[in-house]
Amino acid sequence: MQNDAQRLSINLGRKDTDSTSSIFIRWTINTGRVIIVGVELLTLAALGYRFIIDRQIVDLNDQIRKSQIFVEAQAVNEKKYRNLQNRLSTIKTIETDTQKKVVFLSELVSYLNTSEFLTSNLNVSDTTIAIDGQTYSIFTLNTLIDKLKKNPSVISISIEELTSLDQGIRFKLITTLQQTDISL
Repeated sequence: MQNDAQRLSINLGRKDTDSTSSIFIRWTINTGRVIIVGVELLTLAALGYRFIIDRQIVDLNDQIRKSQIFVEAQAVNEKKYRNLQNRLSTIKTIETDTQKKVVFLSELVSYLNTSEFLTSNLNVSDTTIAIDGQTYSIFTLNTLIDKLKKNPSVISISIEELTSLDQGIRFKLITTLQQTDISL
C-alpha cells in the first residue's frame, strides 16, 4: 500500500517550459486588459469633462438671461434717449431755419423801408413772402428782384401784378422760399 501512494502523485504546478504560443497568448491577453482599462479611464474622463462643460453652458445661459433682462430694461431708456436726440435735432434745424428767415426778412424790410418803396401789404408764411407795394421806377423793382435772386433761400420769384400808375408802378411780388424738412 505504501507503494501505491508513491506512484500516484499528481503535479498540479505548471511546466517550467513555456511554449512561444502560450507566451504570445498571455502577452496579448494582458495587453488587451491594459487597453480596456485605458479606454474605460478615457471614457470616465470624457464623462467628467462633459459634466464640466454642461455646467459652464448652464452658467453662460444664466449670464445671458441676466444680460438680456438688463438690456430689455434699458430699452425704454434707449427709446427716450433717441426721441430726445431726434427732438433736439429738429429744434436745431428749426432754429437754423428761423435764423436764416429772420436775417432774410430783416434785409428785405430794411430795403423796402427806403424812400423808393411804398409797401401797402407784406404777408409772410412758412414758404412764401407776398409784397404788395408801389415804387417810383421799374429800375428799383428790378434791383429788388436782383437782390432776392442772390439770396440762397429763395426758390422762385413771381410778379403777380404789375400796373403803371401816375405816381409810379404798383406791383404784387410773391417770393417762394426753401422749405426745410422737419418731421416731428
